[in-house]
Amino acid sequence: MILSIWYIILIIIFLAIAIQDILYRKIFVFYPLLLFVILLIINQQSIGVTWQDVMLNFLFIILNFAGLFIYFSLKNRKFHNPLDQEIGMGDLLLFFAVVPLCPFYNFMQYFIIGLVFSVLIHFVVLLFKPKNLTVPLAGYLSIFSSIYILTPDFSTIPTLTQIFING
Repeated sequence: MILSIWYIILIIIFLAIAIQDILYRKIFVFYPLLLFVILLIINQQSIGVTWQDVMLNFLFIILNFAGLFIYFSLKNRKFHNPLDQEIGMGDLLLFFAVVPLCPFYNFMQYFIIGLVFSVLIHFVVLLFKPKNLTVPLAGYLSIFSSIYILTPDFSTIPTLTQIFING
């Protein structure tokens, strides 16, 4: 029962991030920190994600950001930091906040599917608001994260559905 309360808080935070990022293109810095702590608590109380998984997930995010840095530096023919121009600080903080979400291989799946989900949602939004050129990535990824957590077939950590059904 205590675990289910953490999940409810987790989803509320994800939805708050989604609303803030979609409406204002900003999120409170406190939310990613809170997400990280809650995910660590959930993993300690459930089957858990190892520290090795957390470190590999962290490294995976760093390698992705390094790839963005190299890509935009080559594209612009000078060193170029994509932070705050191509990707927002809130997006990056959210990426680091969710590293305890699941084991490494599942995290890669989560990350890639989450980005594809975000692109698809943004294309749909562009159909209705064509002037909306910036992508609220943290917002879309937060919506995806909520779906991921609530869907037992995707997540390797116990979901709310599994907790309420299995006790």
